[in-house]
Amino acid sequence: MQDYEIAALTVGLGYLVSVVRTWIRVRGHTSMAHTRSHHRGEMIRGLPVGSRFTDEHDKITVEVGKPQTAEQQGDASVTVDR
Repeated sequence: MQDYEIAALTVGLGYLVSVVRTWIRVRGHTSMAHTRSHHRGEMIRGLPVGSRFTDEHDKITVEVGKPQTAEQQGDASVTVDR
């Protein structure tokens, strides 16, 4: 093999490894986010009316109970009405 062929194969393999690594990392982050969301939803469903759940990682607050007016809610608040 010529030197330029070896260099081209090395560059191609490096690019392929980079793409596979990125795909695995993004897939892992997506899977973690889906799992966190699922578990958070299950936990919130089990809370009694009037409870407040704050997720520091995702920076959200969920209040279980009657809906509040827009002035009473924070920027990232979600109210679950039962």
